[in-house]
Amino acid sequence: MSDGLISLGLSGLAAAQAGMTTTSENIANVNTAGYSEESIVQVAAPPQFTGAGYIGTGTQVTSVTRAYNEFQQNELVQAQASSSQLDTQYTQLQQIDNMLGSSTSGLGPALDSFFSAVQTVAADPSDVPSRQEMLSSAQSLADSFNSMGSQLQQMSTSLNQQVTQSVSTVNSQASQIAQLNAQIVAASGGGTGQQPNTLLDQRDSLIQDLNQELGATTISQSNGAVNVFVGNGQPLVMGNTANTLTTVPASTDPNQLQLAVQIGSSTSLIGSGQLQGGSLTGLLNFRDQSLVPAQNALGQIAINLASAVNAQNELGQDLNGNAGQALFSSGAPQVTAASSNTGSASVAATIVDPSALTTSNYRLQYLGGQYVVTNLSTSAQTSYASLPQTIGGVTLSATGSMANGDSFTIDPTINGATQFAVTATDPSQIAAATPVIASLGENDSGTAAVSSLTVSGPPPVNANLQQPIKVQFQVAGSATTYSLIDSTTQAVLSSGQPYTAGSPISYNGWNLTLSGAPANGDTVSIAANTAGTSDNTNAIELAGLQTANLIGGTTTLSGAYQQLVSSIGSQTQQLDSTSTAQDSLLTQAKKTVSSTSGVNLDNEAANLLQYQQAYQAASQTIVTANSMFAAVIGLFSNLS
Repeated sequence: MSDGLISLGLSGLAAAQAGMTTTSENIANVNTAGYSEESIVQVAAPPQFTGAGYIGTGTQVTSVTRAYNEFQQNELVQAQASSSQLDTQYTQLQQIDNMLGSSTSGLGPALDSFFSAVQTVAADPSDVPSRQEMLSSAQSLADSFNSMGSQLQQMSTSLNQQVTQSVSTVNSQASQIAQLNAQIVAASGGGTGQQPNTLLDQRDSLIQDLNQELGATTISQSNGAVNVFVGNGQPLVMGNTANTLTTVPASTDPNQLQLAVQIGSSTSLIGSGQLQGGSLTGLLNFRDQSLVPAQNALGQIAINLASAVNAQNELGQDLNGNAGQALFSSGAPQVTAASSNTGSASVAATIVDPSALTTSNYRLQYLGGQYVVTNLSTSAQTSYASLPQTIGGVTLSATGSMANGDSFTIDPTINGATQFAVTATDPSQIAAATPVIASLGENDSGTAAVSSLTVSGPPPVNANLQQPIKVQFQVAGSATTYSLIDSTTQAVLSSGQPYTAGSPISYNGWNLTLSGAPANGDTVSIAANTAGTSDNTNAIELAGLQTANLIGGTTTLSGAYQQLVSSIGSQTQQLDSTSTAQDSLLTQAKKTVSSTSGVNLDNEAANLLQYQQAYQAASQTIVTANSMFAAVIGLFSNLS
């Protein structure tokens, strides 16, 4: 009997000791990240049959389990992936928002300063210091374009570096998960059926860290391993094998990086729309949704400004009486051939209509004997039988022969801001005057007056622009017509043309608008402007570009810039709100997991006391058994 009591006491001691050890382990790891509270599973030992029935044989510890809820853990992992994505995207976007929205270093003040200087020249076109100030303002404007374009380009370069670094982190984490899979499978095998809790906690923590970099899904296997998938189901970890996450040039822009999974000798691309969260997704979303559009929009403004100012200045006459020249230059479209091309063709892109430019990039492919152009912003496709073709204000042409599948990426405005420059070096090159001048006849008796005389073009400016022309009016009753006469030869060039006040009379590239009513025989002479140093008519036209709808025929330069600032600001504000909300969800998810898996010191203190008392009670059982055994020995001693 005493043997049975001792066995019962020993089983109680062992169970209490296991409980105290497990509780002590919990207390020691109360601050260990990713640690799950552990507890023993204690059951009654199989009873022994006797004539009086089944007699208990004590207790035994069958397992040590961890407090774990798979649903809660999955919710935490998903919340972590979304929070990391939004936080990263918001942090990156803030940089553009701060740069564009600056009241001192932004493009808006530079544009206003330049056109203010143009208006000063228009007020006094012969004043050289005013012209010099206009060139200085033009240089400041170019500096603003260059600085902002360079900052955006540096962000693009930095982003590629961050993507590469993050990919390296993901691969390290995937390798560790695969190693833990192998250890967990080995520890769970051998018929023990016991779970290696510490290894499981480490793997869960790694999976959470992985989702901070790149959103992933996991599928548990019957042997204890988990498989990890990214993107659209590409396997990153399969059992104890980790595939390699890598980067390849993006199909939409070879200068940007795209994610892929290297599986043996094959590469499985991950489209940007297939990413499910994490910092990597935030970086790539920021690039595609904000950075590239901002670069293109800034370049679009620069190209339109340069084109419009150059065109108007070339219509004028400078301080030396010469035809105006270009004041600015801007970047040409960028064409990048795919590395997989096998043909010998090269593609050129030329801007022919700046007002038709958009912020979209394009991909030109040669497929089945057709040239297919894809708008990478809208995915709209257009097929052509031959080149050259013009799309979005850009003419595409090719030399050499294309092989089927050859591809080229065209970025029409990407270099517009970074390569924007002032080409004029002499203040006299500002063409403030108009090359022709209109004068009323000395004997005119009507009320006609010159409202405006403008030049149309280029390219090219009409070669006969300064040909001396006399406009002579004929009035018969209520009908007024006019004739055009060569002032040098007196040859009639045109006659019987109907006249309407306010409607332009156009010839040789000039456009004459009159108000009032001419009398019969009245004339207006058009001739070369030989004394144009004080003429400001073309400078007024230059100043008018500030309010002209140069962008797509619907928006001014300042308006387009404000749209860009507003768009980035709106995205930033939205991400701020969404990121804050997601951070709250992440905090709540952590609290939920902690409430289930975290160590509660108050509970552990109570458990420690409980097991201590159980240990003492089991010890007392052994003491009692020992006393009974001693009494029996004493009885036999007395009998002898």
